[in-house]
Amino acid sequence: MFARPGENVSIKLIHIDEESMINKGDVITSRDSPMPVTTVIEADIKLFKLLDHKQVFTKGYTCVMHLHTIMVDCTVTELISLQVKEKASGQKEAKMWPKFIKSYTYCRVRIETTNPIAVEKYDSIPYFARFTLRDEGKTIAAGKILKYKPLNASPILKVILQGDVTAKISKVSKAEG
Repeated sequence: MFARPGENVSIKLIHIDEESMINKGDVITSRDSPMPVTTVIEADIKLFKLLDHKQVFTKGYTCVMHLHTIMVDCTVTELISLQVKEKASGQKEAKMWPKFIKSYTYCRVRIETTNPIAVEKYDSIPYFARFTLRDEGKTIAAGKILKYKPLNASPILKVILQGDVTAKISKVSKAEG
């Protein structure tokens, strides 16, 4: 069965008894190669204009990450590198382990989220690797995931990997305008 653009697809998951077991941001994936779940990522980000009362981006900076359909609180745990453009030559140079970063800068950071998230590397599936960082309702950065630290499998993930949960498409209907 398939769905065309504009059609809604309902999926019934066997062995998932309550709707509350499924949350926004959950991903249905192949049993053979499940999508990785993590709380620690390394990413390249482009900082935009920071907030007036928080004009530097430092280790320990807390904000909200928006990734595919979810939003999760996160903390910057490491500033790995900063790209600096030399005025004389115009070439970009990486400054390793900076103490802080200012607005309108490209950098590489390590971020830790409060809850596990399903992610992929930008090289594998770009859609699941792009994210934005927001603070007090304002977008302060956009980035892409380069690396992640896999999380140990949770009990629900173990059930899925063992094949106890299967999906059936129960209905396909036209989206209501």
